[in-house]
Amino acid sequence: MKRSQQVLTMLCVIAWIATGCVSGASQTPENSDQGSAPVGDRGIRVAIVPPGFTSPFHVALKDGAVEAASQLGWQIDVVAVENEGDFAGQVAVVEQELQKGISALAVNPIDAKAIVTAVREANHAQVPVFMHNLITPVDDG
Repeated sequence: MKRSQQVLTMLCVIAWIATGCVSGASQTPENSDQGSAPVGDRGIRVAIVPPGFTSPFHVALKDGAVEAASQLGWQIDVVAVENEGDFAGQVAVVEQELQKGISALAVNPIDAKAIVTAVREANHAQVPVFMHNLITPVDDG
């Protein structure tokens, strides 16, 4: 499968998870989780940046994404800031993930206006950005 198709597949998996189709999620929140498998295209690395892990929705998103990445043999970073009100910290997390050379990014922004700078950086790096669980549209990027 071509890299762009694999990235699209992962984004579809993330969208499926984000719609609430995952059940039986772990109730133990963590600030970050990384998973990978020895098979598949290890050149694919995706990042998911929720606002935190206090919500069972975001814990289920993390668990499902880590499992899907493991099945695909991808590297995945699921990283959130400590405080769900720390929008500047979330922007910094996205910028750090972009420095790792990720292939795609899924983010549930704490603040739709604040995340614009990070989305622009992702656009500049030609990294596809998937915004999930977001009612307010992002103004730019």
